[in-house]
Amino acid sequence: MKNLKKLMALATALTLAFSLNITSFAAETTTDETTYVQPKSSVTATLDGTTVTMKSADNTAADVVVQQDVNANGVTEDQIYVRAHYENGSEYALKQQTVTITSNKDVSSDEISFQKNGNVYTATVNMLNKAYDVTIGTEKVKLAAGLADGAVQIPSDDPLAVSNVTLAGVATTITGTDEENPFAGNPYYGEQEWTNVVYQIASVSDLPDGTTLGAVDGTMTIASGTTVTKGCASATDTGYTFRLNIANPSFVVSTSDDARTYYVAATMDGLMEVTYQINLSEVIDSTYYTGNVETQCKEILAAGEEYFGESSSAKQTGGVVLVPIGSDAMQPMIDFCTWATENNKFHFTTKNSGTYLATLDGLGEFSCGSSSGWMYTAGEYSSNCKGPNVGAASYTMTEGQTITWYMTTNYFNHF
Repeated sequence: MKNLKKLMALATALTLAFSLNITSFAAETTTDETTYVQPKSSVTATLDGTTVTMKSADNTAADVVVQQDVNANGVTEDQIYVRAHYENGSEYALKQQTVTITSNKDVSSDEISFQKNGNVYTATVNMLNKAYDVTIGTEKVKLAAGLADGAVQIPSDDPLAVSNVTLAGVATTITGTDEENPFAGNPYYGEQEWTNVVYQIASVSDLPDGTTLGAVDGTMTIASGTTVTKGCASATDTGYTFRLNIANPSFVVSTSDDARTYYVAATMDGLMEVTYQINLSEVIDSTYYTGNVETQCKEILAAGEEYFGESSSAKQTGGVVLVPIGSDAMQPMIDFCTWATENNKFHFTTKNSGTYLATLDGLGEFSCGSSSGWMYTAGEYSSNCKGPNVGAASYTMTEGQTITWYMTTNYFNHF
């Protein structure tokens, strides 16, 4: 069980990578010849004769503050922000905000259509990672809203919500966790989101022994009009199949105009992590890299990026996979070939006998000369790397090991 729990730890680490200290990784941003300096703190500001309130669709009132930001140079900037924060809120609620401005001054905006009743101005707007410029009298302010750090709600009427998820018959918990940037709406961050919620589906107990992580039978309920568009979950006639043998497996739930990613974590005894890679350097650097060969290389890299859940480089794809302890070096390649074929990722023939990889998407023996074909090495690829003296199906992998398959144009360089 300990080994697969690394999957949960990796998902948690990814959560932090997306959201923790968002203020630390943005560079100075220049827009319309204006240089914005990173904010470091905020001070309370005032809007004389004006009050602003915000409520979500369920009539929950937000904590609204009026602020100016102090930048890294110690300068209090002129821009006034009206920021709302919700405890125990949801992304869905942020999309349905009722903004009420009560003022003895004129209120106008090119971005919000307010309804005026006496000195009260109201509008319903989407405030999920959206800031709006509003003029109150002669004062220009920015309206923004966000959620409190920590757990967030997933309302049942949220069209991007999922429920009733099981993995190999095991129930799961579904959670959302937010790490909020306190400087909502500050243009220093450009297009970066200040509300960063990561959603996770986690098994409540170990999956049954012997579960095939590359194809875990499960169930899931999604809203009408919502589809699972990509990732580790695929619809079947009876439910869903989840592919959990990669680091940070996830899938995307989409509507016509919105999408959300869910990360999946589970536990099971007897698993280990290995890094599994496919390297195409020799082919891409050769004169054979044209026509069908170029197409095949690009398709392999694209499929690998989707399958392993990690960005491919210009010449290599791969990532961490979870396999039963004692697995041979061929099995993850079989799993990859099966997935790519079943999901129509390749347009050419793949021949993998289980003991010998002849072609991958048509690329293989004799594709790049009479001495070309697929080989593997226990480690990283190099131009003169050597492989184990046994076939991949007879080579037992170990915890934390790296296995790299490579398409060579001259196998004599690797003996």
